[in-house]
Amino acid sequence: MRRAITAIVAIGLLVAGSYGLHALTETPETAPPSAFEQTPIPRLGEVERLISVFEERVAENGDPLDMSELGRLYLERAELVDDLGDYGSAIDSLEKAVDLAPEDQVAGLHLAQSYLAVHRFDEALGLASSLAASDSTDAAAQLVVADAQFELGDAKAAAGALEKVAALTGEIPEILTRRAQHADSMGDVPAALGYAEEALRITETEGSELRRLVFHLTFAAHFLNDLGRYEQAETMLNRAIEADPTWSSSRATLGAVLMSDGRLEEALTAYEGAASLSPDPGTLAILGDLSVALGDERRAEAFYDQVEPAASETPIHQDAYRRTLAQFLADHALEAERAVELAEVDVSQRSDPFGLDTYAWALYRAGRVEEARSQMDKVFDVGLREPQILYHSGLIALAEGNEKQARLELSEALDKAPMFHPLQAPHAKSVLESLEG
Repeated sequence: MRRAITAIVAIGLLVAGSYGLHALTETPETAPPSAFEQTPIPRLGEVERLISVFEERVAENGDPLDMSELGRLYLERAELVDDLGDYGSAIDSLEKAVDLAPEDQVAGLHLAQSYLAVHRFDEALGLASSLAASDSTDAAAQLVVADAQFELGDAKAAAGALEKVAALTGEIPEILTRRAQHADSMGDVPAALGYAEEALRITETEGSELRRLVFHLTFAAHFLNDLGRYEQAETMLNRAIEADPTWSSSRATLGAVLMSDGRLEEALTAYEGAASLSPDPGTLAILGDLSVALGDERRAEAFYDQVEPAASETPIHQDAYRRTLAQFLADHALEAERAVELAEVDVSQRSDPFGLDTYAWALYRAGRVEEARSQMDKVFDVGLREPQILYHSGLIALAEGNEKQARLELSEALDKAPMFHPLQAPHAKSVLESLEG
């Protein structure tokens, strides 16, 4: 449950960080127009017009400043429409701009943010660290450093980098969202919700841009869902969708909330709305799972058939969705060794708890139970006991012959969220019944 929502809102952290810190790192003359002062669709039209203008200018003169602005515009459009392809275009343009004008801090920052968005974390960290070293007051660069370190599994370094940003900015929403993310990764969901709600309160008080407000509504609803406060989460998400019907993340998060509440048909509708805007492989996979749970195998296969193409469309998609694909294969007991290979590459690049859980789950599917337990122990070492992780660990325990641990962990998963997944939660109940019978 949480894994799906975390994937959905991860890019939103870039939105929450990049525009919120521009004012601290750029002069009024060079700062880009706010992406979300108006509703996203009218803004999208203006961004696309400007992209056409700057594409012509770059083709005519190859000026690095024009390349930098074109890259920024691609980055903005990517954030508006959840399009990984635009991140690739942004990277191409910004890399050329930085090669021609390495002193351009703004182009460097946007390039580091683009690397971060497509999971090129080492490159994001290297570039942002260089930018921060050359200007210790560059809060946006420091924020990319913190985000990249966190994604690479170095929570201690990420926390230290975040404190450097907080010393420059104070406890602004961009800091609070990261504090929430860090708390969530250690299993402290109440603390995470507290940070997310404070970020939302500040954002509402400031009268921030529309998409920034919608992000914070969605982010807070994610933690309300984890705590079983489904009605509040649903209300918050309906408000987000009413404010901006064009952002897929709010609709997908609503789908997760409705699923957690056992309203599977409504969840399917919400996820379909998200997929119509951004058909990412995680959303397509859960649509297939919901269809199976609702008895429509043919519809499920249609969704499942789209998962791998969506995850493999380009090299950027392959990097961004490697973990999602490994999880999908393991969830459905498909190509177990390939799932292990994908998960191994993923954890070699970013060994966070959710990545380690995916690796453990894939190892279990491949029959490598002892190795699976070793990886799962690392997940529990940080204090994370999320329902889907407990389900995985419970099945690993059962494979080890430890029925007592299996009963405890499967019971805990269901106590935390009786419908944490449309297929795995019923299976957990079935396994428990067989153990107790």
